[in-house]
Formats: sequence, structure tokens, C-alpha cells
Amino acid sequence: MTYPQKRSWLRSFYFAIKNLPWKGTILILVGVLLLLFVTRQWVIGYSSHNWQTVQGQITTSKAIPCSRKYHRFGSQASIVYKYSVNGVSYSSNNITFALDSLTTFCGNAEKIMTRYPLGKDVLVYYDPKNPEKSVLRPGGTSFMGMGLSLLSLILGINLLMGKSNFARAKMIKRKHANRIAMKE
Repeated sequence: MTYPQKRSWLRSFYFAIKNLPWKGTILILVGVLLLLFVTRQWVIGYSSHNWQTVQGQITTSKAIPCSRKYHRFGSQASIVYKYSVNGVSYSSNNITFALDSLTTFCGNAEKIMTRYPLGKDVLVYYDPKNPEKSVLRPGGTSFMGMGLSLLSLILGINLLMGKSNFARAKMIKRKHANRIAMKE
């Protein structure tokens, strides 16, 4: 493909767009967003250790079939509990804030249901500023989420730097080839 010499800015723009490292940029963006989400969950989980407690009761403890592609034959626990704060009744299904907890995986329904059987009295941790927000197990750092976000950031930066160095080397070779061709 040949370009007129007068449009060097257009040629530079074309090469910049052509060699833009999309994969690295997307991985960095995903890593940053995941890191923000995991950090937010960690802060909420950490603060839940200082929340007030109240007695609650498990109202639903059942296994539901997993709808995930690779776990079609497993089941997931559905735990719902009720509790009352200042005479107002609330209901929730949050067991913990951890993303990588056993409650989120398919195939663990029996284990969760034996820990939280129907009718069991439980200690509920609730946010005093927003009593609708509650958990049965306070805390919940997500090491899997943190690891995935950091891995995505590292891979994205590596791809971005690798691509840009490769693109820069290609452009230098083209400029050198053009200079030699102009001299001849």
C-alpha cells in the first residue's frame, strides 16, 4: 500500500490505529475494574466484623440445580434467613461477602445446608446504618478475585509493552526502508 508523502500525519495515524494493542488495554481495564470491585467487597467485608448482631432464623434451606454450563448436574444451596431490627423485619440470602467462598460454587449444597438447616437460629451481622445489608459470616476477603485482577493487570501491561515495542521496531524498519528507497 502506498501513501502520498504530503499525508504523513494520516500514515502515522493509520499505523498507530493498526498497531494499537487492544488486548493489553482491555486486560488492564478488566484488571482495574475487578480490582476496584474486589477492594470494595473487601472493605465491606472488613467493616462487617464491627456490625451489630441480632438473632435470626433460617427460613429457606434448599438445593437448587446449577445453571452453569459445566456444572449442569451439581446443585447450589439457597439459604434465606429472617431477622428483626427495631421492630422491622428483614430477609436476606447473603451468607458472606467472599467471592470465592464455598457458597458460590456448585456442588456444595449439602455442606451448606447441613451448616444452615431449615429453622436453625443464627447470629446475623447487620449494618447499623443500613439494616437491610446483612451476613451470617462477617469478613470475606477474596484472594481469588484479588489474584485474578492482579494477573489481568500484569498480563495487560506485559502485552501493552510488548506490542508497543514490537510496533515501534516495525515502524523504525519501515522508515529505514523508505529512506533507502528514496535515496535510490
